[in-house]
Amino acid sequence: MKKVFSQLSFLSLLLLGSLQVSFAQIGTTISLSGVITPDQSLSTFVGASLAFVDPSGKENRTKTDKQGNFTSVVLQPNTQYTLRISGTDLLVTTHPYTTPNVSKFTEVKQNFSVMAAVAGRQLFTTEAFALGTSQLTESAKVQLTSLIELLKQNRGLSVSLSMPKEEAAPIQAKAKAKKTKKSKEQVEEMPNHDSQRNINQERIDVIQQFLADVKSKDKRVALLLEGIIKQAAAPVAAKKTKKKDTKPATTTPDKVAVTLTCKIMSMNNI
Repeated sequence: MKKVFSQLSFLSLLLLGSLQVSFAQIGTTISLSGVITPDQSLSTFVGASLAFVDPSGKENRTKTDKQGNFTSVVLQPNTQYTLRISGTDLLVTTHPYTTPNVSKFTEVKQNFSVMAAVAGRQLFTTEAFALGTSQLTESAKVQLTSLIELLKQNRGLSVSLSMPKEEAAPIQAKAKAKKTKKSKEQVEEMPNHDSQRNINQERIDVIQQFLADVKSKDKRVALLLEGIIKQAAAPVAAKKTKKKDTKPATTTPDKVAVTLTCKIMSMNNI
């Protein structure tokens, strides 16, 4: 009888110890809940999948309901997670999330917004080139780098990159008029071939090179020339006039930027 009692006591101690460990673990965790909301209206939004990835690469996955609500995601306190959100008609996006530094079990509510994959949606527009140059601006490099990451995360995403076609301004050349019976020599306009040097193709080549690591780039990224932008013609020397008749000369901006616009063409969830 004593032996049976001692065995029961031992089992009780083991059970009590395990409960204490469980309570200790619960006491140092966070229960996260919230709502996932598309940043644009979707007629077919059916919820999303979430994956919280800790610094070691371990994933904690869950799903929302059809309204985007999620509950009871157990996370460690004072830990920086990377949240990956995916779903039908949603772009796979990542969000940094650091849990609060708490010393006991805590319930936390946190909402997240995710990008909707709507055809025709503008992802960005930025000043990409100065007139007459084929060197990307720093802002364009930042936007294109973000686009590369988005394309890597979304293998079914196709986009268009459009910019206006640049046309070089004509050169106005004047020559001394020759007196003839039939006609007088007139001012001729000649295209500035040297300054243009197919600048539009150079820019396309630069962008393609920047996106070289994108898988199936030729099928997923369309480079378009839409619209026309012209260089300002060189100012013509003004004739000498009286001071009373002089008017302030109009000036054009020293720098005019060529804008690059990115839009979603299609999104096929894989």
